[in-house]
Amino acid sequence: MRELGLARRKYRWTPELDALLRGVYREARRRGELSRGLGRLAALRPAWPREVWAHRAIELGLTRCGGSRRWTEAEDRRLREMLGRVSTRQIAMTLGRSWRAVQSRASLMGTSGRVRDGFTVADLAECFGVSRAKASGWVNRGMFGRRGERIGERQVARFIREHGGEYDLRRVDQVWFLAMAFEVA
Repeated sequence: MRELGLARRKYRWTPELDALLRGVYREARRRGELSRGLGRLAALRPAWPREVWAHRAIELGLTRCGGSRRWTEAEDRRLREMLGRVSTRQIAMTLGRSWRAVQSRASLMGTSGRVRDGFTVADLAECFGVSRAKASGWVNRGMFGRRGERIGERQVARFIREHGGEYDLRRVDQVWFLAMAFEVA
């Protein structure tokens, strides 16, 4: 039966094709050009989809499925510390992982990668009752501190005290505004 199954295979591998595939992976490790190398191989056999080459690389042990590496306990601990406080992109850079890997790991832990500390431009627009463009303008002009970071409660309280003419009290979320103005020191 095994011989019959091999006879029916659509893609027949030869030692020469395996050697070419090994060469592409060896070269890709040095130069970081795996996609280009797989493209050259796919051109050799136009009827073979690119996935066939990638699957064969897994069979030969040239790569792992998905190219992932195992998470260590130290990485998991660091991830738990950073989730909710730091963006997924920043966590990925810190841990040397992809954004998608961090998202997946957070999901497996039963948590979200969404940052809960501080405010986004959209949050500010909603709370102050203004457009996102106006809130974005405030951030771009430095009224909340440095750009590119989430805006903390202290920065919002300072903005409320120092820039009263920028927003209309009739449009703000009243409960939120009072809490920000009087409870944050």
